[in-house]
Amino acid sequence: MLLIVGTRSRKVKVDGGIVRGQHCSKCGSMQIFEEVKWINHFCLFLVPLFPIQSNKSVESVLACPTCNTSYEI
Repeated sequence: MLLIVGTRSRKVKVDGGIVRGQHCSKCGSMQIFEEVKWINHFCLFLVPLFPIQSNKSVESVLACPTCNTSYEI
């Protein structure tokens, strides 16, 4: 039996977080950036099941909605 397990980072929006329009240096587009947290999840058969990190232990970043490049706040 083949069992595929691992971890995957998922982007979670911060409620009431920062929203800012700026230019992305990676993809070169002008986008509306939102404050998000990248939280690691346990995956079984490539499906994220539950978070393995606390939401409080992860720093917030601004993420480009097009290419997912993260910038420190």
